[in-house]
Amino acid sequence: RDGSTAKLCGNGLRCAIDYLKTDEIGSILVDGIFYDYVNEDEITVTLIRKNEVRFFFDSIEYSGMIFDFVLVDMIVPHVVLIDLQGTEEDLVREIRKKEKYKKASINFYLKGKINTYEHGVGLTSSCGTGSAAVGFVLDKDIHIENDYGKMDVLINDYVQLRSKVKLIFKGVYYVWYSDSGSEWTSRKNVP
Repeated sequence: RDGSTAKLCGNGLRCAIDYLKTDEIGSILVDGIFYDYVNEDEITVTLIRKNEVRFFFDSIEYSGMIFDFVLVDMIVPHVVLIDLQGTEEDLVREIRKKEKYKKASINFYLKGKINTYEHGVGLTSSCGTGSAAVGFVLDKDIHIENDYGKMDVLINDYVQLRSKVKLIFKGVYYVWYSDSGSEWTSRKNVP
């Protein structure tokens, strides 16, 4: 909503690899990140080596209470709060008042459910890198289910996302160069 550009989208990576994959089971290496398709439906994205994840612990006082959290750099910055109920939106606003968290997505994990307030978007239905950040903080594999499907976060020597990819939308985007000047023109065509 704010027009900013994210460094990475974990769910988008899985979709792009699904689009690029061949008929053979194997791996693709793009920009230093491995993508595996272990069967015809399931994509595994290896985001980062576990020992290379940067993180630190912090807390904030709000409404007379102290809330502990972890900032995790999962290529995209994520604040992770565990087992917290209520006042999510108010707490998101309070955390983002600190300069160092203005561009971080805020993740609340409770009983197998993750609510992610993405930077520039707000509450989102599914965030792959946010789920990966939660799995990293918990230091274990986790299974996530939401309105769009199921996803596993695998924590081993690497932090990985694994799930099926399902096409839910298809569009065409035309780009051409204008002969009359030196500018690019584009037009969306959504069937």
